[in-house]
Amino acid sequence: MNLKKFRFIYWILSLSMIINLFITNPLVVYAEDTIDSITVVSDIIYSSAGKSQVIDPNLSIVGTGNIYSATVNIDNGFSKESGDMLSWDISKALGLSVEYNSESGVLTISGKAPVNTYQELLRTIKFQTNAISGTRSIVFLVNNSNGKMLYYEGTGHYYEFVNSPGISWTDAKTSAEVRYYDGHQGYLATITSQEENDFITSKCDGSGWLGASDAESEGVWKWVTGPEAGTQFWNGNELGSPVGGRFNKWKAGLEPNDWGTGEDYLHIMGKNRPSWAYYYEPGDWNDYPLSVGDIQGYVVEYGDTYINLSASSKSAITNVTIDNQYTVSFEENEGSEVSDQIVNYNEKAIKPSVPTRIGYAFGGWYIDEELTTPYDFNTPVTRDITLYAKWEINQYTVNFEENGGSEVSDQIVNYNEKAIEPSVPTRIGYAFGGWYIDEELTTPYDFNTPVTSDITLYAKWISNGESYVVAQPDSIKTGSYLKKEFILTLENDSIKQKITNKDLSLGGVFSNLSIEVLGNTDITVTASVYESVYKGFNQKGIGEIIINPEVLDKSEIPLVAKITVKGEYTVKFLDDKGNILKEEDVVRGTSATAPIVPEKEGYKFIGWDKEFNNVTSNLIVTAQYEIKKYTIKYNSNGGSEVSDQIVNYNEKAIEPSVPTRIGYTFGDWYADEELTTPYDFNIPVTSDITLYAKWIKKSKTKSKGGENNNGKTGVEVIVNGQKQTAGKEVVKKENNIKEVEIFVETRPVIQKIEEVLKAKQEAYEKDKKSIQNIVQIPVGEKEAKRVTAKLTGEILRQMEVNKFKLSVNTGEIEYIIPAEEINIENTAKILGVDKEELEEIEIEIKIDRLEETTIKRIKQEAEQKKYKVILSPVDFQVVAKTRGRDKEVKITKFNEYVQRIIAVPEGIDPNKITTGVVYDSDGNFSHIPTEVFIKDNRYYAKLNSLTNSTYTVIWNPLTVSSVEKHWAKEYVNDMASRLIIKNPENFNPDKPITRGDFAEYITKALGIYRTGVAKKQQFTDVSVTDELADAITIAVEYDIIRGYPDKTFRSKALISREEAMAMFARAMDIVKLKEKDSSRIENYKDISQVSSWAYDEVKKTLGSCVFNGRSRDTIEPHGIFTYAEAATAVRNLLIEANLINK
Repeated sequence: MNLKKFRFIYWILSLSMIINLFITNPLVVYAEDTIDSITVVSDIIYSSAGKSQVIDPNLSIVGTGNIYSATVNIDNGFSKESGDMLSWDISKALGLSVEYNSESGVLTISGKAPVNTYQELLRTIKFQTNAISGTRSIVFLVNNSNGKMLYYEGTGHYYEFVNSPGISWTDAKTSAEVRYYDGHQGYLATITSQEENDFITSKCDGSGWLGASDAESEGVWKWVTGPEAGTQFWNGNELGSPVGGRFNKWKAGLEPNDWGTGEDYLHIMGKNRPSWAYYYEPGDWNDYPLSVGDIQGYVVEYGDTYINLSASSKSAITNVTIDNQYTVSFEENEGSEVSDQIVNYNEKAIKPSVPTRIGYAFGGWYIDEELTTPYDFNTPVTRDITLYAKWEINQYTVNFEENGGSEVSDQIVNYNEKAIEPSVPTRIGYAFGGWYIDEELTTPYDFNTPVTSDITLYAKWISNGESYVVAQPDSIKTGSYLKKEFILTLENDSIKQKITNKDLSLGGVFSNLSIEVLGNTDITVTASVYESVYKGFNQKGIGEIIINPEVLDKSEIPLVAKITVKGEYTVKFLDDKGNILKEEDVVRGTSATAPIVPEKEGYKFIGWDKEFNNVTSNLIVTAQYEIKKYTIKYNSNGGSEVSDQIVNYNEKAIEPSVPTRIGYTFGDWYADEELTTPYDFNIPVTSDITLYAKWIKKSKTKSKGGENNNGKTGVEVIVNGQKQTAGKEVVKKENNIKEVEIFVETRPVIQKIEEVLKAKQEAYEKDKKSIQNIVQIPVGEKEAKRVTAKLTGEILRQMEVNKFKLSVNTGEIEYIIPAEEINIENTAKILGVDKEELEEIEIEIKIDRLEETTIKRIKQEAEQKKYKVILSPVDFQVVAKTRGRDKEVKITKFNEYVQRIIAVPEGIDPNKITTGVVYDSDGNFSHIPTEVFIKDNRYYAKLNSLTNSTYTVIWNPLTVSSVEKHWAKEYVNDMASRLIIKNPENFNPDKPITRGDFAEYITKALGIYRTGVAKKQQFTDVSVTDELADAITIAVEYDIIRGYPDKTFRSKALISREEAMAMFARAMDIVKLKEKDSSRIENYKDISQVSSWAYDEVKKTLGSCVFNGRSRDTIEPHGIFTYAEAATAVRNLLIEANLINK
């Protein structure tokens, strides 16, 4: 075909199509309405932190006639979670309709109005955010057509989501291509970058078609619209790969899967995605068949295809730089360095560690260089600030010890200044010989020395008439070569002639040296001592310079000046705590002498950490010890073999598995062969030990008793208020600690249970009133530190079948546990006991008041965390054993809350009980629901827990500053005080909560949170070291929350309201909270938006009347759930379940 003819025909067809489109799909454009330009003055810096700030008060629109619509769009980093928002001055709207979509960050203005009216309104648009830093682009778009478009700076294109539920892909493609905007022809959007994908996701409300397909060839995914038409970006199914590194956003590992009868067309998940797609994120891609009911519309892109039909819009962009962080600088004023702090707007700087400056005491931080106004670290930071350190110079006392002379006053001297040499003191019959720094008067004090500590100076006195000579300096150090000048000063004598070398001699360590006289006066001689032949002077001791008496006026004997010669190097010997044991000066090349090493209990000295022979430098030598190890031997006395243990000094031996011996019951380990003193495995080991097994020959009788002569017959067990004598109470006293064992007999208790049940049934038939079944075991010995109540498995079976609770009550402590929580038949199975022989199982209920050393340690650990322990910690255990004690199992986890009721001691204010806590073995404390109540004029704390462990009660009142004026103040402060909210100083009440954090809130609130439980990785994106791993592990274990099909958890993902309600409903099951109004969900008009998978749990949660909708008539199931709402929800759950006080 003739090419020119073809082009002409194509042009005619295109023109006729366009004319036809504008007949059927007109954009209203009026000739007299024109927009020449819209201009913003400059970019802005936002530093208002949560307050609105006008974007551009000088924005300018040039045009004539009218404008019909405009959009202002937060682009490039829009974050609803950070509080990004636009607002406007309603007084400037003047009849225009203004709507803001908080989900997409788009403000839409519609209505016909003059250019000036739009200009005035757009000048009032304000931006606000809670973000600390980052950038945003604010896109202003004005139209003289009545379309609604969004402009994306990254591509320079316009975008539009067309709401058309159920539309097929081919119809969407056709419809997109007959839409025009600002002279650009539309097409199904093509996405080539993560940024473009994020823009479309954030601005489009629904799940819509995109312009890609593999219908031509299965697995060959191409863009088939727009300028990218024909470009392949993916090859294969969900296990395929990108082509040419091109962008894709398929749901990883799941899509595209060509599911069912075939899926060949691309769509993007929007915020309002289908209910089945709860594990997809907004922005994920999925393949769909040609037509499907879940589609909500399609995304149109207006890009490079341009037909100039009178351009009808103009846009301008203001870039916003968010700077809500401030620098707190510290001017140390010659002190040690203090790092600057970057502080978020309106938060508080952290008071740094106290800096140091030699010779000065720190006087605090000040806001001015003049140091007149102290800085308050409780002041919120709203600007850059510099703080100045104030220093107060240290003062030291120079004390003068007169040694019998006239009094000399002490001096107070500033650091690094010099003491003033006082007037010479007097002493009858003596001449003053100077001030010395040591009591031995060997080292004169130099008053030119700066004072850096308290010092005492000692007066030297010389008897009148006695001649002597002193040298200056009077001490030196050895070295490789010696040549030293000395000035000798005579006292009570004088020199009668000029001194020569022969008039002086050397002694002591100077004996092999030479001396040269340099000059003299009538009372002084200046001389140099030196090596005539260099050999190296390496001697220490006393060197002597001797003056011949022939040159002296008075003395008839030589006068000797003594000089102390010290070693060149100092060797310090330290113990393992850093204390100085000995300090010795050492001559080069010689050895130091080690001190006597102090003994250290439980440790053996193994030497010094370095050699100190042939010393050639200053040394610090530290003693080294190793812990002593002791052997614990087990003499099983005919029982099965038990291996020895090697135990470090002061650590505890581990109680071994119970040995066995046919025909005998194990009776414990004893410290002596006579079996008189049971061994306590809580006692630290400090020597080698041999322990001896005690065996008790098995009795043929079924009832269980004790062997201690202190046993009380006639222990009364109370069954539903009726007393029954049924056992013995045995009291043992060792190391002033009383221990009680209560042995409950089987037959009397079972008979009493049968009796009271019959009476209960008769009473119910008479008055229709029911009572709670309970077996109570009161402890007679009220001073016991350890209590163990022992029952047979047969008793527990009868109690379990008849829904009894078991109570062990010491008077001060009561432990209440439903019998079914012990699950005796399952316990028997674990122990290998036939369910028909439950009499062979012994259940031990243990209440242990801890030793004082352990209590002290727990209190110290609490104080380090700024908690105060109110009640002494108590350990609770339930242990099941076979009668021969060769097997045992600890019951540590329950399905129903078990109660520990502890009396509040007299004198303790019950208002100072914040909550009960469980003490973990790693030193952490975790909340358990706790209620304080009064009974018979006595206060009690009821601790509700689903586990067994060590428990106490703390006082920890906290005030969270960020909610001081917030509606959730009471709820948040309570949850923070109860250790449920971590890092309360960083709490942001209106920030959307994440899946991981809500899991932590719920597990901590329910009292099931423990540290160190995450032993293996359950999800690909949560490692065992993740800070939320423990909470997630427990939440999954209790079926409170679940992961996604792709084996991820997404702990950082925001949780929707319906997801939170689902978790809440499962928590209701744990606390046994029932629905009050199962039809309450019908009151909400957006019930249809609840995902099908979540419907039953949302219904149940709302039916509890504890968790409300977003408003009176809306649920907003896909809306966000804030931290304040989360704290309120879990608190209301605990209150409604009667687990904590209101």
